[in-house]
Amino acid sequence: MTDKISENGIAVLDITVIDQMTLDLGHDATKEFLEMFQTYVPEALSGIQAAVATRNIGGVVHFSHDLKNSAATMGLMRLSCLCRHIETAADDGKLDEAAELANELPLTMAEALEALTTINAKGT
Repeated sequence: MTDKISENGIAVLDITVIDQMTLDLGHDATKEFLEMFQTYVPEALSGIQAAVATRNIGGVVHFSHDLKNSAATMGLMRLSCLCRHIETAADDGKLDEAAELANELPLTMAEALEALTTINAKGT
């Protein structure tokens, strides 16, 4: 699978991360991690959206930080980068900026999940 690049040059997926995970952990463990991530994503999105809606800076930082790291572990660089920006904005007390960035999450997550589904379908 080739990396899909956005206008800002950040790949949706860095396939080398998945390749290395497969080498390190094996096919079955990698597949299990991918499936766990796919299950976690909607929960993380709901957490960020709820925290933004209630202007809970700590919640925004918490959920965006966790999703940032999880996405990076899966090689989902565009999602990880967006979450880093959300986390930084919230951590700096710029909740309106974090909320604006969070509006991009559904589309960015959909792209990430599509990339993982494609990989899973190909057998990692």
